[in-house]
Amino acid sequence: MKMTPEGIAFLVREEGFVPKKYLCSAGVPTIGIGHVILPNEQHYHTATLTRLQAMNLLQEDISLRFGPAVLKSLTKPATPNQLAAMISLCFNIGSAGFARSTVARLHNAGNVDKAAMTAAFAAWNKITKNGKKVVSPGLVARRAREAAFYFS
Repeated sequence: MKMTPEGIAFLVREEGFVPKKYLCSAGVPTIGIGHVILPNEQHYHTATLTRLQAMNLLQEDISLRFGPAVLKSLTKPATPNQLAAMISLCFNIGSAGFARSTVARLHNAGNVDKAAMTAAFAAWNKITKNGKKVVSPGLVARRAREAAFYFS
């Protein structure tokens, strides 16, 4: 599955590029452009990625994991920007989270009312810190940008 160049650029802006392993705001080991380091990817704990390597890893994440997960959850067609916004959300909250999200449910119901969809994106504004869900100002802003991109 492919995203448009505009969708890729949107996701890159949202995730940023960090060439070495870091802990995301939820404390998860991450590298490159928001790539969560999986248990079988121990080599990334000491790696330094070039931007090209990070972009290739991002393309793999989109085409093998998050794009298919979004498409599997959708029963209604999506515009390229709607699809990119939903992939951005899925990339950030995971495939299971996206599948049960109000964003997917409303989209599938054909209820793409701007206020409802904006609220549906906004609901995913928390991270887990010390076992508790807390609102993340960064996620509040990201969800607003994703909702705006959905309607662009």
